[in-house]
Amino acid sequence: MSERKRMGAILVENGVLWQEAVEDILNQQVESHRPFGVLTRELYGISEKEIWKAYAEQMAPFFPKVEMTTEQRDESVADAITIRDAWAHHVLPLRTEGSAMICATTEQHLPEAMAYAYTKLDRYAQFVLTEEHQLEHFIMQLFAKAGEKTESTETPKTVSNEA
Repeated sequence: MSERKRMGAILVENGVLWQEAVEDILNQQVESHRPFGVLTRELYGISEKEIWKAYAEQMAPFFPKVEMTTEQRDESVADAITIRDAWAHHVLPLRTEGSAMICATTEQHLPEAMAYAYTKLDRYAQFVLTEEHQLEHFIMQLFAKAGEKTESTETPKTVSNEA
């Protein structure tokens, strides 16, 4: 497994911070023992969205990529999140392992899924990554089985004017 990229380096690569700011934040971190992302937001006004985006980019290589049809799921975890939040944040609770909630999302939606799970779920979340169509299918399936009303996400079919 590769070495984890540093959040400061990611923020510099993304054009959000400059190297001198990263060094300043690291110096502040040594003194305060506070998280890099918190100091980045406080000292340089970087948005939470950018912080979560960098954190997701940092962590994504360490999250397994899975095929949802073979992933173990426990329908009893459906009550950990509302269907509205599942769709809004592209996160699907799959099961618990020890004290952790295993959740699925896509690499594209990882920042918002992590932000939601780490601030709103009642337990620590670990992620697996899947394809968008698989995530959507299994969100509908889980909540339908749990008795939640789901709305169709099918795209309306267009009528062709050709004869």
